[in-house]
Amino acid sequence: MLDLIELERTEQHYGEELLESMEQEAQRLIAEMLKATGWSEKDLGQHRKGDPQKVRIAAKLRKQTTVGWKWIAEKLLMGHWRSAANAVRLQP
Repeated sequence: MLDLIELERTEQHYGEELLESMEQEAQRLIAEMLKATGWSEKDLGQHRKGDPQKVRIAAKLRKQTTVGWKWIAEKLLMGHWRSAANAVRLQP
């Protein structure tokens, strides 16, 4: 059902459904980007909170989805959401 919502959003689709759909999309992007780097979700805990790879993933998530900084920081194990946001803002 969430995939269908993503295809055709209307005024009948409310906040919770859209949020779940966007989180599903963000999870898919994380999985794709981790696979491209050769990492697994378990590897996220083995790297620094501000690891450049995590920062690139976070930046792409913010650009391509509407998930918030708190969600991103939690999923990527980046510590406090402000630290994650600042790391993305300061990346070259």
